[in-house]
Amino acid sequence: MGISRRTVVERQLKLLCDIGLVQKARLPPNARTTATIGYDLTGLVTRLERMRPAEAKSPKVAARIDDLRAERAAEAMRDMTSRAGGSPFDLRE
Repeated sequence: MGISRRTVVERQLKLLCDIGLVQKARLPPNARTTATIGYDLTGLVTRLERMRPAEAKSPKVAARIDDLRAERAAEAMRDMTSRAGGSPFDLRE
């Protein structure tokens, strides 16, 4: 087709940036890469989390959405547990 894979990726990333789902972000100097610019996918992840599995076009996507929600819930519970000193139900600071 006369177009490189990199061009396709860059155009798609630009489109995602233009609609606000992805943000360009400068990487910290101590990042383990030679790249200086990275991408913040928070907006895209938030949008995907709001999708109901029934809205997903494929069963694999619906299952992955459910997996991401479960991972986020587990991460939140671990965070609450670590701040509470062992119990997620004792949230005294």
